[in-house]
Amino acid sequence: REFISAGAGAGMAAAFGAPVGGVLFVLEETASAWSPLLTWRIFTAALVATVVLALLKAGEEGGDIGMSGLLSWGTSEGAEKIRQGFYTAASSLDSPIYTFELVFYVLVGAVGGVMGGLFNRAMALIAYVRPRGRVLKLA
Repeated sequence: REFISAGAGAGMAAAFGAPVGGVLFVLEETASAWSPLLTWRIFTAALVATVVLALLKAGEEGGDIGMSGLLSWGTSEGAEKIRQGFYTAASSLDSPIYTFELVFYVLVGAVGGVMGGLFNRAMALIAYVRPRGRVLKLA
């Protein structure tokens, strides 16, 4: 079972370039029991799969691992070149980063955090208020 979990995590990580996402997927969907040792094994397999895929893709790109998508978050210098018409983004790796986007991401994260906190508070209140031992008893 652990080998299947590690293989599933490695496959998900390599397919989407996200080792942590592969680990979380496996722990949620395939693992029957959680243990720290299993988590580290899955994470190691997912990380190795992601790095090997990046190295293979870098070989196709002339050896530049930054072009394989593993270490690239876009470029801030591409924005001015695109505005001037000298440069066109060939892929999402070359997409420019705008400052107003970062403000939007922080705002979305803050709203999501507050909503998550309110949800947790509501669930705790419901667990405290709801009667114990009577499943869906209305009267």
